[in-house]
Amino acid sequence: MFRSNYVASVVDFKSLDDVNCTVQVDGKTYAWRGDNDPEYMDDGVMDISFWVLLDGDDNETDMVLAFYRRDDGRKDPQEWSDEYDVDHPKVILFT
Repeated sequence: MFRSNYVASVVDFKSLDDVNCTVQVDGKTYAWRGDNDPEYMDDGVMDISFWVLLDGDDNETDMVLAFYRRDDGRKDPQEWSDEYDVDHPKVILFT
């Protein structure tokens, strides 16, 4: 999915159901595999934890549900949610 050179943008989305792991982007519903651990990307530009969004046919898309790494001075995070901003998820489109 990711290339060494990419353009990424944050897109508007509506959170539909955290239990069933679904969001809506431009009227279409996408899901993520919330039962799996998130992936990580720290390439010097973006430092995120994310799940790839899947379309209605369960195919990977070029979008991710992402959480930026916190930069608020927390020392020695004990949990994933201590390290990433889980209160402010973003959908990022890679093109």
